[in-house]
Amino acid sequence: MRKRYEIICTAFDRKARVICTATNEYNRSHPLQKYFSEKAGESQYKCWKHAEISAIIKAKQTKIDSLLVQRFDNRGNPAMAKPCKACQAAIKAFGIRLVRYTTQEGIKQYEVL
Repeated sequence: MRKRYEIICTAFDRKARVICTATNEYNRSHPLQKYFSEKAGESQYKCWKHAEISAIIKAKQTKIDSLLVQRFDNRGNPAMAKPCKACQAAIKAFGIRLVRYTTQEGIKQYEVL
């Protein structure tokens, strides 16, 4: 499968220290990704491992306070990287407080309620 684009997710603790960085994968999935994809009403066949889920898995037991999700076009310009419904459900379930993501205009953020 040809890679469409890469999304990079960096997880931070409460003191804004990097916990881990992860990318999306188009050839692998994970039971956690499948669970949240199905919970969000998305197809189980479109549940490749997203960068946000990969970061949550890589962090293991370390408490994540915030995420920075980045996507860039082929010219290196920032592109929309807002987490999908499945990833938003996972972010909320794991108690992550803040999400920042790239857009064409720069970086936006939202607090998870």
